[in-house]
Amino acid sequence: MAMTKKEREDRLALMGQIELLKAFRWTEPVEPDVLPPSDGFAEGWTFNHHARRAQATWSNAFNHGFGPAPTTSKFLATQGPMPLFSTAELALRAMRHKLVRSYAETLLDLDRQIEAARTTIEKDSK
Repeated sequence: MAMTKKEREDRLALMGQIELLKAFRWTEPVEPDVLPPSDGFAEGWTFNHHARRAQATWSNAFNHGFGPAPTTSKFLATQGPMPLFSTAELALRAMRHKLVRSYAETLLDLDRQIEAARTTIEKDSK
């Protein structure tokens, strides 16, 4: 039996709710697996949790930068070596873990504020 338009819309809405609930889960930490070399360049991935994206990155013993490793002696870099992830997937999984933890800490703080406000209201009403 074919579904009506309303039934299809309800099913899509339910599937969206299921996806949302599945996204709300704890994840394991992921550590960088490419260390800065003592000589030459290492290439890998890192993430920007503010922009919520993984990006190709390079590092040497003194600097790091974004994109492929430089092939000339002139390049734009940021001071300090940086450990990297070997794949974009690992960088994205590490970012997800960081965001889940950050959001959980924010929610815990909010829950504590709500409880403090509830306690204050209960004291005032007595």
